[in-house]
Amino acid sequence: MKFRLTFAPTADQSFATLPRRIQLQFDRAFGLLQQQPRTRGAELDTHQLYGYQNVWTLRIPPYRGIYAIDGGEVVLVIFGHRDTVYSTLHRLVPPRRQAVTLTSVSRRKQVPSHLHSPTGATALQLHGEVDGASVHS
Repeated sequence: MKFRLTFAPTADQSFATLPRRIQLQFDRAFGLLQQQPRTRGAELDTHQLYGYQNVWTLRIPPYRGIYAIDGGEVVLVIFGHRDTVYSTLHRLVPPRRQAVTLTSVSRRKQVPSHLHSPTGATALQLHGEVDGASVHS
């Protein structure tokens, strides 16, 4: 089963602030996430986050991509440095063993100012459409 890959607004904004080489590494991982978002091992370094029913983290040291698996959809929630991404996630969606969906993340209007891109670039602009077959540049 191929999962649909979707960027929440917070993921779109935070992705644009990552270093270009890290963006490219995440970009390569997106294709694997579409195939098997629960993969652990050599191909993808992922694990489920405690406190949520369906939230996982993708590790590309020292950065993390946080995503939710919602049916046949992988919703990318936020990206950031491991030192700050989890506290930002907890402000967006407090951990209460709840399921996270694109709708629950999209309702949040406030994004911390450090996540806004100075260039205004978005992940969708950097990588093309992230819906369907390929997200590679």
